[in-house]
Amino acid sequence: MAKIKQALLSCLTDLKEHKIRVAIAIVITIFIYIVSSIFLFDGINKRFILYSFLCLGIGVFIALPRVKAWYVNGIMLILYLCIVPKKIFERMELPTHSMERIQPGVTLANIFIVLFIFAVCLLIFQRVRFALGIGSIILLVGFLINYFVVEFRGTSITLNDLFAVKTAMQVVGGYQFSVSPEAWYSILYFLFFIFWGFWIDLSGKGLKYHLIVSLSAITGICAFLYFWNVSDYFERYDLQGHYWNMSDNQQLNGFLLSFGISIREGGMEKPDGYSQKRVNEIAKEAKANYENPDSSNVENPNIIFIMNEAWSDLSVLGEMETSEDYMPFVHSLDENTIKGNLYVNILGGLTANTEFEVLTGDSLTFLSPGAIPYQLQVNHDIYALPRILADCGYQTMAMHPSTKNAWNREAVYQYFGFDKFVDVNEFQTEYLYERTFISDACNYNEIIWQYENRD
Repeated sequence: MAKIKQALLSCLTDLKEHKIRVAIAIVITIFIYIVSSIFLFDGINKRFILYSFLCLGIGVFIALPRVKAWYVNGIMLILYLCIVPKKIFERMELPTHSMERIQPGVTLANIFIVLFIFAVCLLIFQRVRFALGIGSIILLVGFLINYFVVEFRGTSITLNDLFAVKTAMQVVGGYQFSVSPEAWYSILYFLFFIFWGFWIDLSGKGLKYHLIVSLSAITGICAFLYFWNVSDYFERYDLQGHYWNMSDNQQLNGFLLSFGISIREGGMEKPDGYSQKRVNEIAKEAKANYENPDSSNVENPNIIFIMNEAWSDLSVLGEMETSEDYMPFVHSLDENTIKGNLYVNILGGLTANTEFEVLTGDSLTFLSPGAIPYQLQVNHDIYALPRILADCGYQTMAMHPSTKNAWNREAVYQYFGFDKFVDVNEFQTEYLYERTFISDACNYNEIIWQYENRD
C-alpha cells in the first residue's frame, strides 16, 4: 500500500506541471457533461450519479499523467479486464433491446469475443494501453454501426453487410440519424473505457518484453479459437443463428455473438456425393431430355421481366373493400394473360437474393444462412438465364434505377451473361423521383425507350 500511495502522490505532483493538459481535460469534461445532461438528466437518481462519475472519470484520465509503477498498472489492468468486457456487452445491447431474452451462455461468449479483440490488438500494437484503448474504439465503432442498422431495418449486422457497404452508402442519405438517450449512455461508457484503457501503461523495451507480450496475446487468441471452433460450448448452450426471424439474433445472442455466428456459418460445405464429373453428367442428361429436336419453327418473342420488390397485391391477405379499384390496369388484363402469386423468401431488403434465385434457378436453401451470393459466391461465369437466352439468339440487357456497383451487380451481371447493363447514370429519359429515389414510372419509361430504340 505504501508503494501505491507513493506512486499516486508522485503522479499528483506531476499534475501540477501539466497545466495545459488539465485545462484541456476540464474543457472536455464540461462539454461531455453538458451533452450527457441534455440526453440523460431526469432528476437526481442513480443514472445521474453514474453519468456524473463517468464524465469526471474521463476528465481525470485525460488530466492525470500515467503512473509508471508496474504494480499500480497491474491492478488497474486486472480491474479493467474484470469489469469492462461484461459492461461493454451490456452497453452494446441495451440501446436496442431489454436483454430479457438473452440465452444462457451468451454473456460469457460475448465477453470472450471482447477479450479476443483486445488480444488481437495487443499482438498488433505490442502495448497494453493501445490494445485496450484501440480495442474499445473498435468496439464503439461496431456498436454505432449496428445501432443505426438496427434502427433503420430492425436487424443487427452480419458478415454479408460488410460486402454491401457501397449499396448502403447510396441509400443512407434518405435516412435521418438520431441518438437515443440510452445510446448516448453507452457512448459515454465507451469513452470512459477508452480513456481508462489508454491510461494503463504496462510498457517495456527489448526483445524479452516483446516476446512476453506476443506470447500472452497468442495464448489468448489460441484459447479463444479453441473455445470457438473446438469446444462443445455452442452445442451445450444451443447457440446458433436465428435466420427465420433475423431480429431475434441480437435479442437472443447479442450483437457480437450474432455477428460472429454469421462468420462461423458463412462458409459453404460441399454436398455429399458432389463432384465436377457428376455435375457434368447431370447437365448432359438434362440437355438430352429438354433439347428441342426441331427448333426451326420456334418463335422467339421479346421478353421483358420486371422485378418490383415494392409492389404487392395485399388482397392475398384476405378480402379488401376499397372505394375504387387499387390495381385497375392489372385487373384489366384478361386476354392472353396468365396470372398468379409469386412468393419470395426475401422481405425488407436483399433484392439481390431474389434476383439470384430468379436468374439462376438456384435456391438459397443450399447456401449458408444469411448468405448474399452476389457478394461472395458469384465470382465466375454462371449458366444463368441471360446466357441461356443468348444461346437461343437473344440479345440481353439488364437495367436498374441505381448505380452499377450496388450489390456488385456490374460484375455479377457479366458473370450471368448480360450483354449490356444500363444503370441510372445511363438513362435516356427524364429523371422522375419518389422522395430521393428514381421512381417506378421513370424506370418503366426507360424500359419503353430502350425497347423502342433497340437494334
